[in-house]
Amino acid sequence: MKKMCFIFAFLAIFCLTIASNLYAAKCEFVKDDKVKVNENGYIMSWLVLDPYINTGITTPLVGAKEFIKDEKNLKPKEGDKVQIEDDKQEHTWMRLNFLDLKDMAQIPAAVGGNELDLVCWGGQGPSNCQTYLVTYLKWKSNTKVKFTASADDGARVYFNGEKIIESQTDKDWAAGNCGSGEASAKGGVWNILVVLCLETGGEWGISIQVDTVPDEVDNVGPMQLFAVDSLAKLATTWGEIKR
Repeated sequence: MKKMCFIFAFLAIFCLTIASNLYAAKCEFVKDDKVKVNENGYIMSWLVLDPYINTGITTPLVGAKEFIKDEKNLKPKEGDKVQIEDDKQEHTWMRLNFLDLKDMAQIPAAVGGNELDLVCWGGQGPSNCQTYLVTYLKWKSNTKVKFTASADDGARVYFNGEKIIESQTDKDWAAGNCGSGEASAKGGVWNILVVLCLETGGEWGISIQVDTVPDEVDNVGPMQLFAVDSLAKLATTWGEIKR
């Protein structure tokens, strides 16, 4: 009996491992990532938290809940992992480009309300779930910027740690249906845009339009931002050694 239990446990672990590997191989979110912002000012290039957060919390009940602590100050880079308490899963920050996803037949359109109905996430159908999107934007000089969010079902948007848009009603996608927010972008440095995307059921989409369009967009994690972190850690470590 013990032998049979061991074999069953081994097979279960083996199957889970294979399924996990198949999922990882299946979920590709970027092809060439050439178009960072489309002709209408919609941002195409992001880091996305994969898989989506499966909490069972409906959009209107999310309230001020943060699925990642201090969400307004998220600063991930590609491949970073995070454990989400609400669904007891490990999630990975992956590069994403909505135009690429359309070209890869993962979504029907890059703008318009189905942006997160990814084939590799099961297509249309996830309910009461969430995910985060982050991208890094740079303007050559200090610039007043306007962001407009369109979602099915809701969104919360931060720019450089300041909340500029919040909409938590269950609604169909429409251009600008989550509202707009203005902010001051710092010139010559990377500015961080964080979006929490909310879904109750049916179509799931998020579109962020920017005016004025940035000069650069990065969805890997700008080396300059993380190089500063590394230098700070090195200085701290050296200080500890000297003591």
